[in-house]
Parts: sequence; C-alpha cells; structure tokens
Amino acid sequence: MPSGINDNGIIVGNYSRPFEDFAYMYVNGECKNMPDFNGSVVSPTGINNTGHIVGSYPVGQNTFQGFEFENGTYTEITVPGSTQTYPFGINNTGDINGTYYDASGAEHGFLLHNGTYQTIDYPNATKTAGNGLNDGDFAVGSYLNPTTQVYNGFLTKSGQFMQIMVPGSITTFPISINDSNVMVGSYYNGTPNPVGFIATPSGH
Repeated sequence: MPSGINDNGIIVGNYSRPFEDFAYMYVNGECKNMPDFNGSVVSPTGINNTGHIVGSYPVGQNTFQGFEFENGTYTEITVPGSTQTYPFGINNTGDINGTYYDASGAEHGFLLHNGTYQTIDYPNATKTAGNGLNDGDFAVGSYLNPTTQVYNGFLTKSGQFMQIMVPGSITTFPISINDSNVMVGSYYNGTPNPVGFIATPSGH
C-alpha cells in the first residue's frame, strides 16, 4: 500500500507476500525493497524531494518508534520522554511532524524543527495527532474535542490553530497539506464509510 510520494514521483509504502512483509521505494518504474531497521520491517509514511524518508518501526509488542532514512542510513526519531513516536511527514527543509505518546498514554502532535522537538497540543484537547506539513511548516492533524468527544481537524503554525471541519461532518481528519496550503483528508458524515475531501482555508 503506498503511503507517500514526492514531487519526483518516488513512492514509498509497504506490501505483503504470504508470511512476509516489506517496505519499498518505487523509483522510475522499479520497486526497491527498503532494508530492515534493527531487525524490523519499517513502515514509511513520508518522503521529501531529496529522498529523505520518515516512518515508524516496531521496537516491541505494540510499541513503535520513528525513523529517518537518508542515503541508505537509518536514524531513530524519538521525542524525548515519549513511549512511542510516529513521524508522518517530512518537508523539503527536513522538518518532520507526527504523533507521540507520553508515559501516561496521552497523545500529542510534534514538530521537529532544526533539531528541536516542539509539542503540538490543540487548546483544551485531550488528544492531539499530527499528520502532515508543508515547506512553510503549516501542519495539519486532528484532536479529540472534549465537549463532543469526536475528532475535529486542525491547521496550525507557530502555536496558532484553526479548526478544520467539513460542513455537515461528524468527524474530520486532515492528513496532508501542500505548499499552496491545500489540504486533503477524510471525514465521516454518519455513514460507515469515510469520504475524501480537499479544502483551502480562507485567509491562507
């Protein structure tokens, strides 16, 4: 299943054969398997235009940490003090965002910028998940609304937040944003199956 693509058309994802799982890069019509990291199959989720790949890999039962893959070498990505880290997006300046869990099990978004981790928590939310970012460090994700107990989407930059909800939806999950600040994602409107959406926030 593909999970990321850059402007050069390189795709990353995972696929399975009987009793075997693989991570791959699809480059110029050729599928190349990615090497394991610390003995585990990785799950790539994002790739930028210089070919840097991020994702997660299992380090124990139901426990995952993040990675960056660059020029054939893996580097672990772990938010300090976290129990699990899931990078989902990397932009062309090398900034990374995603989701992490702390020791209490609480869910937070994060941005790794210039080697420094920043926590992303939607105001007053009990759970926040980071999903994707663009070259301007506009990031998207979702949070658990403490009043309605359903997930709403958000757009954020520099500590400022905008709620993202598809009109008429019950829950909205933005998953990616491009450099024109156009977002894509999915939402639920009361039916069992999700519906895709594309949106541009007003004023951006």
